Amino acid sequence: MNLLHNAGMTAQPPFDALIAFEAVHRLGSVTAAASDLGVTQSAVSHRLRRLEDFMGLPLLTRTSGGMRPTPAGEALASGLAELLTGLGELRARCRAAASNGPLRVGVSAALADYWLVARLPMFKAP
Repeated sequence: MNLLHNAGMTAQPPFDALIAFEAVHRLGSVTAAASDLGVTQSAVSHRLRRLEDFMGLPLLTRTSGGMRPTPAGEALASGLAELLTGLGELRARCRAAASNGPLRVGVSAALADYWLVARLPMFKAP
């Protein structure tokens, strides 16, 4: 049991699990999500299980056509889409700040590994 992600211990879900959930929701399968994220199917499955444990609800169901979100999973996907859109808007804010000197970004390892690193080239794009 991972005490860090027990409901009483923290109010924030594990970021790597959110990224895995988003990929499965977007792509419809654990296999496609694993390929997209560059990890194994087992890693994606473990992250999904950790997220469901954190939320205390099933978020996805397996069907003959792939993975489908439960109503709770749809609610999470909707909120997560808004959050990721907001993070994406940070690009414009960072560009504006760059004209005032160097940009320094402090992020957790999970955010850096699973979200920021893949998007760093966009910060240099015109």
